[in-house]
Amino acid sequence: KILYILRKALFSPHLNVRILGVEAFISILNMDINLNTNNNAKSNNSFSQRFATLKSTQRMIENPQQQLTMEIVGYLRRALNQQTVIRERVYFGLNTLIEKNASIKLLIFDLLLKQLK
Repeated sequence: KILYILRKALFSPHLNVRILGVEAFISILNMDINLNTNNNAKSNNSFSQRFATLKSTQRMIENPQQQLTMEIVGYLRRALNQQTVIRERVYFGLNTLIEKNASIKLLIFDLLLKQLK
């Protein structure tokens, strides 16, 4: 499974491999968000609205795309505990995701808020 390989890369002892893992996760998340945006263009509910509803009710995420997004965000959250170079890549990637698709703002802000605590 590709996520398993990328997760191992994210926590590799080699800096370049960890950077590659972060960038790959950001790319997958970007593709996943684009798929969600294209598939739900006719829907009035944005991803962030659906996420807020799911989080507030604390029920299982049934959509595989949302589950993938949440899994990747969890890995990126753990990457924020690594060296400065890795954290910079994560922050830059999250900023790029917000610029390309504002509907993921709540999810990313939640990630960053937990980092600030």
